[in-house]
Amino acid sequence: MSVVPFTPKTVPRVILDCGTVIKSPDFPPGSTMFWIEYQDGDIAETVWTGVSYEAAREAAKEWQADGVRLIDRRAQ
Repeated sequence: MSVVPFTPKTVPRVILDCGTVIKSPDFPPGSTMFWIEYQDGDIAETVWTGVSYEAAREAAKEWQADGVRLIDRRAQ
């Protein structure tokens, strides 16, 4: 019997996520930060950060225009 290993197909995507600042020299505690992370296979890299959800959506649109799937965790 032969077994064919399952290798999931990786699809490039960007994930828009957010969190609350606890301690930072640049932002007051309690501020909401947004970031976009690009993921493709073993690669994961933060490609954008900021304090505006609207600006994060605009940055994500540029990736979507290139055919990259967007996962917006704030909208979930």
